[in-house]
Amino acid sequence: MHLARRLEALQGDSRIEIICSQQWTPEFAERISHAELAILVDSSPAIAPGEIRIQSISPDSRRPGVTTHSLSPAQLLAMAEHVYGHAPARAFLVTIGAASFAHDRQLSAPVRQAIPAALAQIQGLLSDPPFGNREE
Repeated sequence: MHLARRLEALQGDSRIEIICSQQWTPEFAERISHAELAILVDSSPAIAPGEIRIQSISPDSRRPGVTTHSLSPAQLLAMAEHVYGHAPARAFLVTIGAASFAHDRQLSAPVRQAIPAALAQIQGLLSDPPFGNREE
């Protein structure tokens, strides 16, 4: 959520919609189906605190299952494609390593220090064609 708030403060492009949520639920598939670029941001204990990983994602080739809980990024893209007929042409998962997932508002020092680098990398994804140089 900290990163989403920082992105909201930086972005001024009306084509960019920032959605902040604790989980990727099926309801997001409809909104994602309208996008040409989707950047999903998550934290993970599987990588070192403060480490940033960016990976390209695509719809899960298996038909998305019906669930009332969270979906993986690939399942969310698949649901957008299957139910709404369109998934973003480009999609990325930006993951920042974290050690604690306690519900306090404090970020650890490594995660806090990673925020500017993550913002820069996301802005780089936003400036790459086809999104960044598209004429409307």
